[in-house]
Amino acid sequence: MTFSFSVSIFRFNAKTDYLPYYKKHTLTLSPQDSLAQALAQAKTQDPLFDYPQGEHAAVKVNGVALSTATSLQDIKATFGTELTIDALSSRRATKDLIIDTQDFYERFDLLAPYVQKVDREYFESLICLHYGSETLAYNPRFYGAAFFVFAKEMMEKYYEFKDQILAVVADPENGIWLHTPLAFTVFPAPANVEECVDALKKALAQKGVQAPQAFTTKSQQPAKTTAALLEVLGIGEVQSPLEAIADALQTRAPKHPFTAFKVGVYLGGQNNASTLERLVAFSGAKTASLSRAHHHCGAALYPHAKEIALKMAGDILLEAYDTGCDFVLVDDALDFAFLETNQNAMSTAVNRGVKIPVLTPAQLILLALGEFDKTALSSHTVKPTFVD
Repeated sequence: MTFSFSVSIFRFNAKTDYLPYYKKHTLTLSPQDSLAQALAQAKTQDPLFDYPQGEHAAVKVNGVALSTATSLQDIKATFGTELTIDALSSRRATKDLIIDTQDFYERFDLLAPYVQKVDREYFESLICLHYGSETLAYNPRFYGAAFFVFAKEMMEKYYEFKDQILAVVADPENGIWLHTPLAFTVFPAPANVEECVDALKKALAQKGVQAPQAFTTKSQQPAKTTAALLEVLGIGEVQSPLEAIADALQTRAPKHPFTAFKVGVYLGGQNNASTLERLVAFSGAKTASLSRAHHHCGAALYPHAKEIALKMAGDILLEAYDTGCDFVLVDDALDFAFLETNQNAMSTAVNRGVKIPVLTPAQLILLALGEFDKTALSSHTVKPTFVD
Protein backbone atom coordinates (compact mmCIF):
# COMPACT_ATOMS: atom_id res chain seq x y z
CA MET A 1 0.00 0.00 0.00
CA THR A 2 1.17 3.51 -0.78
CA PHE A 3 0.04 7.04 0.05
CA SER A 4 -0.10 9.90 -2.41
CA PHE A 5 0.38 13.39 -0.99
CA SER A 6 -0.21 16.74 -2.62
CA VAL A 7 2.44 18.93 -1.04
CA SER A 8 3.25 22.65 -1.22
CA ILE A 9 6.79 23.26 0.00
CA PHE A 10 8.17 26.60 1.19
CA ARG A 11 11.05 27.79 -0.98
CA PHE A 12 13.44 30.65 -0.31
CA ASN A 13 17.11 31.36 -0.90
CA ALA A 14 18.28 34.21 1.32
CA LYS A 15 21.16 34.89 -1.08
CA THR A 16 19.10 35.31 -4.23
CA ASP A 17 15.38 35.61 -3.47
CA TYR A 18 13.49 38.72 -2.46
CA LEU A 19 10.30 36.88 -1.49
CA PRO A 20 9.53 33.24 -0.62
CA TYR A 21 7.23 31.08 -2.72
CA TYR A 22 5.73 27.58 -2.62
CA LYS A 23 6.40 24.76 -5.04
CA LYS A 24 3.93 21.91 -5.48
CA HIS A 25 4.88 18.24 -5.53
CA THR A 26 2.97 14.99 -5.75
CA LEU A 27 4.73 12.43 -3.56
CA THR A 28 3.93 8.72 -3.37
CA LEU A 29 5.35 6.75 -0.46
CA SER A 30 4.60 3.88 1.93
CA PRO A 31 2.84 4.41 5.28
CA GLN A 32 5.95 3.36 7.20
CA ASP A 33 8.08 5.97 5.44
CA SER A 34 8.99 9.14 7.31
CA LEU A 35 8.55 12.78 6.41
CA ALA A 36 12.31 12.89 5.84
CA GLN A 37 11.91 10.30 3.10
CA ALA A 38 9.11 12.36 1.56
CA LEU A 39 11.37 15.42 1.53
CA ALA A 40 14.13 13.32 -0.04
CA GLN A 41 11.69 12.32 -2.81
CA ALA A 42 10.86 15.99 -3.37
CA LYS A 43 14.56 16.66 -3.75
CA THR A 44 14.82 14.00 -6.49
CA GLN A 45 12.14 16.00 -8.33
CA ASP A 46 14.00 19.26 -7.72
CA PRO A 47 17.71 18.86 -6.89
CA LEU A 48 17.97 22.54 -5.88
CA PHE A 49 15.58 21.97 -2.96
CA ASP A 50 17.15 21.78 0.53
CA TYR A 51 15.78 20.64 3.85
CA PRO A 52 17.17 20.00 7.37
CA GLN A 53 18.65 16.59 8.03
CA GLY A 54 19.90 14.84 11.12
CA GLU A 55 18.54 13.45 14.37
CA HIS A 56 16.74 16.63 15.44
CA ALA A 57 15.66 17.91 12.02
CA ALA A 58 12.21 19.45 12.09
CA VAL A 59 9.80 21.50 9.95
CA LYS A 60 6.21 22.70 10.13
CA VAL A 61 3.36 20.81 8.48
CA ASN A 62 0.14 22.79 8.11
CA GLY A 63 1.53 25.23 10.66
CA VAL A 64 2.45 22.59 13.26
CA ALA A 65 6.05 21.89 14.28
CA LEU A 66 7.16 18.28 14.07
CA SER A 67 10.21 16.09 13.59
CA THR A 68 11.04 14.94 10.08
CA ALA A 69 11.26 11.44 11.59
CA THR A 70 7.45 11.46 11.97
CA SER A 71 5.83 8.64 10.02
CA LEU A 72 3.67 9.47 7.02
CA GLN A 73 0.97 7.24 8.46
CA ASP A 74 0.72 9.54 11.50
CA ILE A 75 0.88 12.63 9.29
CA LYS A 76 -1.94 11.36 7.05
CA ALA A 77 -4.09 10.50 10.08
CA THR A 78 -3.61 13.95 11.59
CA PHE A 79 -3.25 16.33 8.65
CA GLY A 80 -4.66 14.47 5.67
CA THR A 81 -2.96 14.18 2.28
CA GLU A 82 -2.87 17.86 1.30
CA LEU A 83 0.10 19.34 3.10
CA THR A 84 1.84 22.69 3.32
CA ILE A 85 5.40 22.28 4.55
CA ASP A 86 7.20 25.30 5.95
CA ALA A 87 10.49 25.98 7.65
CA LEU A 88 10.28 26.01 11.44
CA SER A 89 10.60 29.78 11.16
CA SER A 90 10.02 31.37 7.77
CA ARG A 91 11.59 34.58 9.09
CA ARG A 92 14.82 32.74 9.80
CA ALA A 93 14.90 30.66 6.61
CA THR A 94 18.26 30.66 4.84
CA LYS A 95 17.66 28.01 2.17
CA ASP A 96 14.19 26.54 1.73
CA LEU A 97 13.38 24.55 4.90
CA ILE A 98 16.76 25.18 6.49
CA ILE A 99 16.85 27.99 9.05
CA ASP A 100 19.35 29.98 11.06
CA THR A 101 18.99 28.48 14.55
CA GLN A 102 21.17 31.04 16.33
CA ASP A 103 18.22 32.32 18.37
CA PHE A 104 17.53 28.77 19.59
CA TYR A 105 21.07 28.22 20.80
CA GLU A 106 21.13 31.64 22.44
CA ARG A 107 18.54 30.22 24.84
CA PHE A 108 20.97 27.47 25.80
CA ASP A 109 23.61 30.12 26.41
CA LEU A 110 21.34 31.77 28.99
CA LEU A 111 21.91 28.77 31.25
CA ALA A 112 25.40 27.83 30.03
CA PRO A 113 27.08 29.04 33.27
CA TYR A 114 24.99 26.56 35.28
CA VAL A 115 25.00 23.43 33.09
CA GLN A 116 27.48 21.18 31.29
CA LYS A 117 28.27 20.89 27.58
CA VAL A 118 26.83 17.38 27.59
CA ASP A 119 23.40 18.90 28.33
CA ARG A 120 23.37 20.59 24.94
CA GLU A 121 22.27 17.36 23.25
CA TYR A 122 19.11 17.22 25.36
CA PHE A 123 18.41 20.88 24.66
CA GLU A 124 18.73 20.27 20.90
CA SER A 125 16.04 17.57 21.13
CA LEU A 126 13.56 20.28 22.21
CA ILE A 127 13.81 22.39 19.06
CA CYS A 128 10.15 21.85 18.05
CA LEU A 129 9.02 23.29 21.36
CA HIS A 130 10.97 26.48 20.73
CA TYR A 131 9.59 27.19 17.27
CA GLY A 132 6.13 25.98 18.28
CA SER A 133 5.90 28.82 20.81
CA GLU A 134 3.34 31.34 19.47
CA THR A 135 4.73 34.29 21.44
CA LEU A 136 7.95 34.05 19.44
CA ALA A 137 6.17 35.54 16.41
CA TYR A 138 5.41 38.67 18.43
CA ASN A 139 8.55 38.86 20.55
CA PRO A 140 11.65 37.34 18.90
CA ARG A 141 13.51 37.53 22.23
CA PHE A 142 10.96 35.38 24.06
CA TYR A 143 12.74 32.43 25.66
CA GLY A 144 10.29 29.80 24.42
CA ALA A 145 8.92 26.52 25.72
CA ALA A 146 12.10 24.56 24.95
CA PHE A 147 13.98 26.81 27.34
CA PHE A 148 11.42 26.33 30.12
CA VAL A 149 11.45 22.53 29.83
CA PHE A 150 15.25 22.60 29.76
CA ALA A 151 15.40 25.00 32.72
CA LYS A 152 13.15 22.81 34.84
CA GLU A 153 15.26 19.71 34.15
CA MET A 154 18.53 21.57 34.77
CA MET A 155 17.19 23.11 37.98
CA GLU A 156 16.66 19.60 39.31
CA LYS A 157 19.93 18.27 37.94
CA TYR A 158 22.04 21.16 39.25
CA TYR A 159 20.12 22.06 42.38
CA GLU A 160 22.91 24.30 43.64
CA PHE A 161 22.10 26.71 40.79
CA LYS A 162 18.33 26.66 41.33
CA ASP A 163 18.10 30.33 42.32
CA GLN A 164 20.19 31.51 39.36
CA ILE A 165 18.16 29.45 36.89
CA LEU A 166 14.86 30.73 38.32
CA ALA A 167 16.10 34.31 38.07
CA VAL A 168 16.57 33.85 34.32
CA VAL A 169 13.22 32.08 33.92
CA ALA A 170 11.36 34.95 35.63
CA ASP A 171 12.53 37.67 33.24
CA PRO A 172 9.45 39.94 32.97
CA GLU A 173 9.96 40.84 29.30
CA ASN A 174 10.94 37.49 27.78
CA GLY A 175 10.40 34.85 30.44
CA ILE A 176 7.84 32.37 31.63
CA TRP A 177 4.96 34.82 32.03
CA LEU A 178 4.67 35.03 28.22
CA HIS A 179 4.29 31.27 27.72
CA THR A 180 1.24 29.90 25.91
CA PRO A 181 0.29 26.18 25.65
CA LEU A 182 1.58 24.12 22.72
CA ALA A 183 -1.17 21.51 22.41
CA PHE A 184 -2.05 22.61 18.87
CA THR A 185 1.30 23.97 17.66
CA VAL A 186 3.54 20.91 18.10
CA PHE A 187 2.95 17.30 16.99
CA PRO A 188 2.58 15.09 18.81
CA ALA A 189 1.17 17.36 21.52
CA PRO A 190 3.95 17.52 24.14
CA ALA A 191 2.94 15.83 27.37
CA ASN A 192 5.28 17.48 29.84
CA VAL A 193 5.55 21.14 28.82
CA GLU A 194 2.75 22.47 31.00
CA GLU A 195 3.96 20.34 33.91
CA CYS A 196 7.41 21.90 33.61
CA VAL A 197 5.99 25.41 33.31
CA ASP A 198 3.77 24.86 36.36
CA ALA A 199 6.71 23.48 38.34
CA LEU A 200 8.78 26.57 37.54
CA LYS A 201 5.94 28.90 38.48
CA LYS A 202 5.49 27.02 41.75
CA ALA A 203 9.20 27.29 42.51
CA LEU A 204 9.07 31.03 41.79
CA ALA A 205 6.05 31.45 44.06
CA GLN A 206 7.94 29.70 46.86
CA LYS A 207 10.63 32.35 46.44
CA GLY A 208 8.03 35.10 46.68
CA VAL A 209 7.85 35.82 42.95
CA GLN A 210 4.17 36.07 42.09
CA ALA A 211 2.56 35.70 38.69
CA PRO A 212 1.47 38.97 37.10
CA GLN A 213 -2.16 40.06 37.08
CA ALA A 214 -4.31 37.97 34.75
CA PHE A 215 -7.27 38.98 32.61
CA THR A 216 -10.59 38.14 34.24
CA THR A 217 -14.22 38.83 33.46
CA LYS A 218 -17.24 39.35 35.69
CA SER A 219 -19.65 38.82 32.84
CA GLN A 220 -22.09 35.99 33.35
CA GLN A 221 -23.57 36.41 29.88
CA PRO A 222 -22.21 33.20 28.29
CA ALA A 223 -23.30 31.06 31.24
CA LYS A 224 -26.74 32.71 31.45
CA THR A 225 -27.32 32.32 27.71
CA THR A 226 -26.36 28.65 27.80
CA ALA A 227 -28.68 28.10 30.76
CA ALA A 228 -31.49 29.83 28.87
CA LEU A 229 -30.97 27.59 25.84
CA LEU A 230 -30.94 24.45 27.98
CA GLU A 231 -34.27 25.55 29.46
CA VAL A 232 -35.76 26.21 26.03
CA LEU A 233 -34.75 22.72 24.92
CA GLY A 234 -35.94 21.10 28.13
CA ILE A 235 -32.47 19.87 29.11
CA GLY A 236 -31.58 19.49 32.78
CA GLU A 237 -28.15 19.70 34.36
CA VAL A 238 -25.57 17.92 32.19
CA GLN A 239 -21.79 17.56 32.12
CA SER A 240 -21.42 18.56 28.46
CA PRO A 241 -24.07 21.20 27.70
CA LEU A 242 -23.06 21.81 24.07
CA GLU A 243 -23.18 18.12 23.18
CA ALA A 244 -26.58 17.80 24.84
CA ILE A 245 -27.79 20.85 22.92
CA ALA A 246 -26.49 19.49 19.61
CA ASP A 247 -28.26 16.18 20.26
CA ALA A 248 -31.54 17.90 21.17
CA LEU A 249 -31.47 20.00 17.99
CA GLN A 250 -31.64 16.90 15.80
CA THR A 251 -35.43 16.94 16.12
CA ARG A 252 -35.80 20.68 15.57
CA ALA A 253 -35.48 23.13 12.69
CA PRO A 254 -34.28 26.75 12.81
CA LYS A 255 -37.00 29.39 12.69
CA HIS A 256 -34.52 32.00 11.45
CA PRO A 257 -31.74 30.16 9.57
CA PHE A 258 -28.43 31.92 9.04
CA THR A 259 -28.04 30.67 5.46
CA ALA A 260 -26.90 34.09 4.22
CA PHE A 261 -24.11 34.36 6.79
CA LYS A 262 -20.57 33.10 7.18
CA VAL A 263 -19.06 32.33 10.58
CA GLY A 264 -15.50 31.86 11.77
CA VAL A 265 -15.27 29.36 14.63
CA TYR A 266 -12.53 30.18 17.15
CA LEU A 267 -11.61 27.16 19.26
CA GLY A 268 -8.62 28.39 21.25
CA GLY A 269 -7.40 25.65 23.55
CA GLN A 270 -10.59 23.64 23.27
CA ASN A 271 -11.01 20.43 21.33
CA ASN A 272 -14.74 20.57 20.64
CA ALA A 273 -14.68 21.40 16.93
CA SER A 274 -17.08 18.61 15.93
CA THR A 275 -19.74 19.75 18.41
CA LEU A 276 -19.49 23.37 17.30
CA GLU A 277 -19.69 22.24 13.66
CA ARG A 278 -22.99 20.51 14.46
CA LEU A 279 -24.37 23.70 16.04
CA VAL A 280 -23.29 25.86 13.12
CA ALA A 281 -24.80 23.33 10.69
CA PHE A 282 -28.12 23.59 12.53
CA SER A 283 -28.06 27.39 12.21
CA GLY A 284 -27.49 27.08 8.46
CA ALA A 285 -24.48 29.40 8.49
CA LYS A 286 -21.47 28.69 6.27
CA THR A 287 -18.21 28.01 8.09
CA ALA A 288 -14.89 29.61 7.18
CA SER A 289 -11.76 27.60 7.84
CA LEU A 290 -9.50 29.69 10.08
CA SER A 291 -5.80 28.84 10.26
CA ARG A 292 -5.73 30.61 13.65
CA ALA A 293 -8.70 28.70 15.08
CA HIS A 294 -6.48 27.14 17.76
CA HIS A 295 -4.08 30.07 18.20
CA HIS A 296 -3.88 31.63 21.63
CA CYS A 297 -6.07 34.75 21.76
CA GLY A 298 -3.78 36.53 24.23
CA ALA A 299 -6.13 36.61 27.23
CA ALA A 300 -3.60 34.87 29.49
CA LEU A 301 -0.94 37.45 28.60
CA TYR A 302 -3.12 40.47 29.34
CA PRO A 303 -2.36 42.99 30.75
CA HIS A 304 1.29 42.20 31.62
CA ALA A 305 2.16 41.68 27.94
CA LYS A 306 -0.58 43.94 26.68
CA GLU A 307 0.77 44.72 23.21
CA ILE A 308 1.47 41.08 22.38
CA ALA A 309 -1.92 39.95 23.71
CA LEU A 310 -3.80 42.53 21.66
CA LYS A 311 -1.88 41.66 18.50
CA MET A 312 -2.62 37.94 18.98
CA ALA A 313 -6.32 38.66 19.36
CA GLY A 314 -6.38 41.20 16.54
CA ASP A 315 -4.74 38.76 14.12
CA ILE A 316 -7.40 36.14 14.87
CA LEU A 317 -10.32 38.50 14.29
CA LEU A 318 -8.74 40.07 11.21
CA GLU A 319 -8.32 36.63 9.62
CA ALA A 320 -12.02 36.01 10.19
CA TYR A 321 -12.89 39.39 8.71
CA ASP A 322 -10.60 38.93 5.71
CA THR A 323 -12.15 35.56 4.89
CA GLY A 324 -15.57 37.20 4.70
CA CYS A 325 -16.98 36.18 8.08
CA ASP A 326 -20.01 38.07 9.40
CA PHE A 327 -19.23 37.08 12.98
CA VAL A 328 -16.97 34.88 15.09
CA LEU A 329 -18.23 32.07 17.31
CA VAL A 330 -16.40 31.60 20.63
CA ASP A 331 -17.31 29.05 23.30
CA ASP A 332 -14.80 29.70 26.10
CA ALA A 333 -16.11 32.44 28.41
CA LEU A 334 -12.73 34.10 29.01
CA ASP A 335 -11.79 34.06 25.33
CA PHE A 336 -15.23 35.42 24.46
CA ALA A 337 -14.88 38.32 26.90
CA PHE A 338 -11.37 39.20 25.71
CA LEU A 339 -12.15 39.08 22.00
CA GLU A 340 -15.48 40.85 22.36
CA THR A 341 -14.51 43.75 24.64
CA ASN A 342 -11.04 44.77 23.44
CA GLN A 343 -11.47 45.38 19.72
CA ASN A 344 -10.72 49.11 19.86
CA ALA A 345 -7.41 48.40 21.60
CA MET A 346 -6.69 45.60 19.10
CA SER A 347 -7.19 48.05 16.25
CA THR A 348 -4.47 50.29 17.69
CA ALA A 349 -2.12 47.34 18.29
CA VAL A 350 -2.39 45.91 14.76
CA ASN A 351 -2.72 49.34 13.13
CA ARG A 352 -5.91 48.31 11.37
CA GLY A 353 -9.59 48.52 12.19
CA VAL A 354 -10.86 45.45 14.03
CA LYS A 355 -14.65 45.36 14.21
CA ILE A 356 -16.50 42.07 13.97
CA PRO A 357 -19.30 40.69 16.18
CA VAL A 358 -18.45 37.85 18.55
CA LEU A 359 -21.20 35.43 19.61
CA THR A 360 -21.38 32.40 21.87
CA PRO A 361 -22.79 29.13 20.49
CA ALA A 362 -25.87 29.50 22.70
CA GLN A 363 -26.56 33.00 21.37
CA LEU A 364 -26.37 31.72 17.80
CA ILE A 365 -28.77 28.85 18.43
CA LEU A 366 -31.26 30.96 20.38
CA LEU A 367 -31.29 33.48 17.53
CA ALA A 368 -31.81 30.67 15.00
CA LEU A 369 -34.68 29.29 17.09
CA GLY A 370 -36.26 32.73 17.43
CA GLU A 371 -36.05 32.42 21.22
CA PHE A 372 -33.45 35.09 21.97
CA ASP A 373 -34.17 38.54 23.39
CA LYS A 374 -32.27 40.59 20.84
CA THR A 375 -31.98 43.52 23.24
CA ALA A 376 -29.52 41.39 25.22
CA LEU A 377 -27.06 41.86 22.36
CA SER A 378 -27.02 45.60 23.06
CA SER A 379 -24.40 44.97 25.74
CA HIS A 380 -21.94 43.77 23.11
CA THR A 381 -19.06 46.10 22.36
CA VAL A 382 -19.50 45.30 18.66
CA LYS A 383 -23.22 44.88 18.13
CA PRO A 384 -24.37 42.31 15.56
CA THR A 385 -25.98 44.63 13.01
CA PHE A 386 -27.30 41.63 11.04
CA VAL A 387 -29.90 41.06 13.79
CA ASP A 388 -32.95 43.18 12.93
